[in-house]
Amino acid sequence: MHEQRGNPSCVKNHRHKRFRHTLTIVVAAFGLLNLAAAAPASSDARPRARDAGIGIVIGTLPPGPNNAITDVAGVGVGHATLIEGTRIHTGVTAIVPHAGNLFRQRVPAAIVVGNGFGKLVGVTQVQELGELETPILLTGTLGVWKVADALVDHLLRQPGMDKVYSINPVVGETNDGYLSDIRARPLTPALVKQALTRLSHGAVEEGDVGAGAGTVAFGWKGGIGTSSRVLAATDGGYTVGALVQSNFGGQLTIAGVPVWKQLPDPVEYARAAAAPPAKGDGSIMIVVATDAPLDAAALQRLARRALVGLARTGSVMSNGSGDYVIAFSTAKDNLRSPDAATQPARSVAAEHMTPLFQAVAEATEEAILNSLFRAHTVHGFRGTAAALPLDRVLDALRRENMLAQAEQRLADWPDLSHYRADNARLAAPAANENRVVFFGDSITASWGHDAGEFFPGKPYVNRGISGQTTPQMLVRFAQDVVALKPRVVVVLAGTNDIAGNTGPATPRMIEDNLAAMAAIARDNGIKVVFASILPTTGYPWRTSVRPVAAIREVNTWLKAYCTREKLVYLDYYSAMVNKDDGLRADLGDDGVHPNAAGYAVMAPLAQKAIEQALAQP
Repeated sequence: MHEQRGNPSCVKNHRHKRFRHTLTIVVAAFGLLNLAAAAPASSDARPRARDAGIGIVIGTLPPGPNNAITDVAGVGVGHATLIEGTRIHTGVTAIVPHAGNLFRQRVPAAIVVGNGFGKLVGVTQVQELGELETPILLTGTLGVWKVADALVDHLLRQPGMDKVYSINPVVGETNDGYLSDIRARPLTPALVKQALTRLSHGAVEEGDVGAGAGTVAFGWKGGIGTSSRVLAATDGGYTVGALVQSNFGGQLTIAGVPVWKQLPDPVEYARAAAAPPAKGDGSIMIVVATDAPLDAAALQRLARRALVGLARTGSVMSNGSGDYVIAFSTAKDNLRSPDAATQPARSVAAEHMTPLFQAVAEATEEAILNSLFRAHTVHGFRGTAAALPLDRVLDALRRENMLAQAEQRLADWPDLSHYRADNARLAAPAANENRVVFFGDSITASWGHDAGEFFPGKPYVNRGISGQTTPQMLVRFAQDVVALKPRVVVVLAGTNDIAGNTGPATPRMIEDNLAAMAAIARDNGIKVVFASILPTTGYPWRTSVRPVAAIREVNTWLKAYCTREKLVYLDYYSAMVNKDDGLRADLGDDGVHPNAAGYAVMAPLAQKAIEQALAQP
């Protein structure tokens, strides 16, 4: 088999589908977990750390829309993956700071060496001049020089580069020689060009792709991972993103929990003939991007804090590990021209750097976890690297955090804090504004965030929370609906009750909670649209539940209730159901959540229902 895989920007990677029917709980000093398990719908669809089972959330800062380095505006990521049977598992990953000519519009940059056992090309000039003039490429150890040569050749052929006689390619590496025949050095200029030109500026493919195709971390299959954090407006509102190529060892620690103690030996688990490196030797490349205006000195300080995130996962940066951090700023005011006599030097003041330090530590830690969670088992040149057994990881985390779970549930069971700040920032509706609140669970929360467009140009407000059930929604209805003074509320709820997210629930319990919401809305002059529960034959996070009959019963009641009470019934179910009473395969990727095509079906139905509600006396 000879396979080349890329990451075209027009194709959304289905592996990034989020499974968000969850209840958040505190973990250790800096981790958050969610209760409901969300196993992938198929063996190929491995979730990210936030979406896996109880949902692992690192730190306290929120991620960007894609939870990826591409949340820093302008940054693109491309992969080229080369697979030939079991012999070759290697590739190239490109990180491009902006869409312009990087040689003519250079970005401030810095490189920090945690442990210098590596072959990072271009390091000395970046350290000397404090700027980046080419994209960053990642690959396998013995491929760095071929990749650097191909990068230079590609750039010199670009418009406006005919008078360039010196250029500094930056190419990082980790050793993929366990899973790939590293001495074959099979990478070609065509693969480098593929990585550079097929960029994604949204969701980033992770795991065993690109430069992560042949890497091993903690003895398990490693790879590419990414994450981001967004600072509060009071701290500048800046975004920090990290992307890693994980190929190192240590004692795997997740959200402060030493899960390595409860995991099997990776070699025995994979039954490999040769042992993958798990004792600490190996390497990691960490690329950090931010839109904060930082000069080279500040970027060096930022890069050092990425190593905090690395250490939290259980690495000690051993003797044979090459641990490097490349950081750059895309702030437009700081772009540097090689022809200018003076260069801009705006930078966040030292006294205001701490939130950025926190952001990079959290993003790096989560990126490493994503590289492990997303990677699949690979049978390679000298043995097998097994995918991290997520069921055992999640069991370990559950056992360690039972007390913290109970405390968090008691602290804010309905998650009133989720939208409190957003509600405070939302201005009162204008005199003639037909504000609409969409109220629900992850199917509502993901609309316009993970998939689909959320009614561009309309004064519609999304107040969905992943994993919520109707009793939780009833508690927060006053804060997240009534206080926003909408003309109409569109309620889509009940599937998580049927799944048992907050304990056993009968259709009658769901109906009573929905009726209570309707009564509150009408008492406050708000028109009500009740949406049918979407069809599904099962929940990936609660495989023992058979929901078809309960969904039919609640939907039948909803339709009759809306007719009796003169409310609007929004029938998504009939438009999205297949012959087996499940969600049509073309409208969702996991059998529960709509994809972009699913939301495209839902949008006109919702709009028609809203117009019908507004027309009521």
